[in-house]
Amino acid sequence: MNNKFDKTLFLTKFSIRRDAWKLLAWIIALSGMMTVIAIKFSDIYGSKSSILAIESTLKSTSMVSMFGSFDIPFKTNADVFGAEMLIFMAIMMIVMNIYFSVQGSIGEESKGLTELISSKSVGKLAIIFSWTLEILILNLLVGILFGLGIQFSGMSGVTTEAAWLIALSLAMEVFGMLGLLMAQLADSTRTANILSYLVFGIIYIARIITDLKNPKLTWFNPLEIIEKYLHFMLIIGHLYLLY
Repeated sequence: MNNKFDKTLFLTKFSIRRDAWKLLAWIIALSGMMTVIAIKFSDIYGSKSSILAIESTLKSTSMVSMFGSFDIPFKTNADVFGAEMLIFMAIMMIVMNIYFSVQGSIGEESKGLTELISSKSVGKLAIIFSWTLEILILNLLVGILFGLGIQFSGMSGVTTEAAWLIALSLAMEVFGMLGLLMAQLADSTRTANILSYLVFGIIYIARIITDLKNPKLTWFNPLEIIEKYLHFMLIIGHLYLLY
C-alpha cells in the first residue's frame, strides 16, 4: 500500500470502536423512524380519496418549496411515502453526516488526538481517509436498514425496486464530505458546524428557488440530484408497469 495511506484500515476500525455507541444510536434512530413510518403509512393514507387529497396538497407551491417537486401520479401509499419522506430523511442523513465528520476530524484534533496519532507511523492521508471510510460505512448500513424496513413494511404499492431506490438514494447523501472540508477551513468544532450548516442552508434555499422558478436547474443542486434521479427511475418503473 502507498505509505500515504498506511494504517488507514486500522484507524477506521479504531474510529468505529470509539464511536460505536453514537453510531448505534443514530443507526437505530433513523432506521427505526423510517421503518415505523413506512409500516403506519397505509393506515394514514388508506383510501384513494386520501391519496388524491394529499397529492393536490403536496403539489401546491408551499409544499413544493418544502419537499420538492414530484413528477409521477400518486397511485399508491408508496408514491406518497416517497414524496413526503425523501427530503425529510435526506435532511436527517445530512445532519448525521455533518455531526460525525466534524466531531471525528476537528473535534479529535482539538483534543490533541490527531497530533498524537500523526506522530506515529501512519500515512499522511490515513487519518482523513479513515474518517471518510467511517462515514461511508455508516451511510451504507443505514441505507441497507432503510431498504429492508421499507420493503417489508407491508405498505401498499411498495416494490423491491422502489424500496431500494429510496434507501440507496438516501445512503448517497454523503454530506459528511462537506463537514470534513469545513473542518479543514475552521479553527474550532463550533465554527466548522456553523460553516457546514450555512453551506447546507444555502444549498437548500437554492433548491427551493429552482424547484419553484426553474426546475431544470435543480439538477445542478447536490441536494436534489439524488431526488431527481429517484423520481426519474420511479417514472420509468411506472411506465414499465403500464406495459
